[in-house]
Amino acid sequence: MLEAIKDFTHVIKECKEHEVAYYNRCIAYFAIKEFDLALLDANKSIEIDPKNCSSYTYRSYIYLLKQENQLAVNDASRVIELGCQKDGFNNRALIYQEIGNFSAAISDWTKYINLVPKDANALCSRGLCYKKVGDIALAYADLKMGMKNKNELSVALRVEVEETLTQLEGR
Repeated sequence: MLEAIKDFTHVIKECKEHEVAYYNRCIAYFAIKEFDLALLDANKSIEIDPKNCSSYTYRSYIYLLKQENQLAVNDASRVIELGCQKDGFNNRALIYQEIGNFSAAISDWTKYINLVPKDANALCSRGLCYKKVGDIALAYADLKMGMKNKNELSVALRVEVEETLTQLEGR
């Protein structure tokens, strides 16, 4: 990753307005957890191309990790405004879920699932949010549907969903 950062830095020195180099270096910094440097490059990428959904998406992740939650939500909302609905609703739902705004997360998961109906991660995430707000029937339905494609899930999410389903089935 450090070699990639060096390469992108070289490109930026040659062309100060190379938006793709700033964006890619942002990703590289993000990968090595240099979030302040990643944020600087995301900002520069957005300054050069204010319609780049991907730069806003990465910046929203950075803001979330820095616990600047409203800025994270704002950037995810901007992605939606720019017309990148799938990325925007997915990202904003993740942010809302992470910060405990489960009703807003359910709303965005629903919008995302309308665009990508069989996304196991989205179904399971919405199911977990439904459980948090006490809607057990909808939680169970989403979790069961998401588990039909359980190979798409990360190990951690699959374990959490399996444990939750076991709890719900024991009621």
